Amino acid sequence: SAQHQAILWSGNSSSQTVTQAGNDGFTPDWWIIKSRSFANGANSYDIVRGATKGLATFDDGSEDTESNMGSPSIADGKGTLSFTGGGSAGDINSSGRTYVGLTWNAGGSTASNSNGSITSSVRASSTSGTAIGTYTGTGSAATVGHGLGLVPRMIWVKKRSGTHNWACYSAPAGNAFYQRLDTEAARAEDNGFWSSTTPTTTVFSINDVGAVNEGSGTFVFYAMADVEGYQKIGQYTGNGNADGPVITTGFKPQYVMVKSTTAGSTNWEFFCDIIEPFNSVGNQNFFNIANAEASNDHEMDWLANGFKLRDTSSSVNSSSATYLYWAIAKYPFGGTCPAPAR
Repeated sequence: SAQHQAILWSGNSSSQTVTQAGNDGFTPDWWIIKSRSFANGANSYDIVRGATKGLATFDDGSEDTESNMGSPSIADGKGTLSFTGGGSAGDINSSGRTYVGLTWNAGGSTASNSNGSITSSVRASSTSGTAIGTYTGTGSAATVGHGLGLVPRMIWVKKRSGTHNWACYSAPAGNAFYQRLDTEAARAEDNGFWSSTTPTTTVFSINDVGAVNEGSGTFVFYAMADVEGYQKIGQYTGNGNADGPVITTGFKPQYVMVKSTTAGSTNWEFFCDIIEPFNSVGNQNFFNIANAEASNDHEMDWLANGFKLRDTSSSVNSSSATYLYWAIAKYPFGGTCPAPAR
């Protein structure tokens, strides 16, 4: 709860402050807001670009200004998000709708990073394995400093100025491949994205594709790394059976995102224990499509040391398909500690 929390609220189309409910809290550095009850898409905000700057995760549009978004804060040790209306550019607080807000701690301070051939502006935390950064493209092969001190296992990049799909790197998909956060597509091979180069503890590589490195274009990236006992970005292979695979993360998750790397027509979907704390879990929300929360679908179980698929949907468990997952712990513990008994 000191690094990641989800917040639930009901919109009121007016002034409202919503608060983290975990044992600990933090001022959010990055937050994604998704309506659960209404068929609208998710919007991403971060403090590096500025609290009012939104990017839809479900389309290729440029950055917009959300005048109804206030700056995140902290009160009585718990992080808060604040609104002055329902949303002028995104769906964030409309009356009669329910919401989930995913919030991340990325260290709390922004610094210039010159580790790469492109200077970036970065807020990063090796504790949470999360980094937020901005940079300006060159139109030719380059490297970008991410500030984590860890090797990113997943990176999302979005051009802020003009129209371009989101570009996603993940270690399970491979460094010669990319995926798009705003589509259902499987991975596609193109070394114009990541120069077929695996990120290091200091930089990630970009090539000459406009989605990640258009000359003079402005970009934002979100980078995520494994942190033992807290966060894991991995892969599993589906079996097409309702008695699905067990995925061992080494901790009980509070959040799991799943996307197939090899099967198309599959969604980027996430599950939160604040929505469903008890098994079986089947209420998923989406990054890539403007749908309301799907109820009791694509089911899984929370386990003490991971999660288990309970559904045959191609989005989570098609036979022989490979899936990327991103899991964050509910009760983090690190080092050589064993998983908690339950």
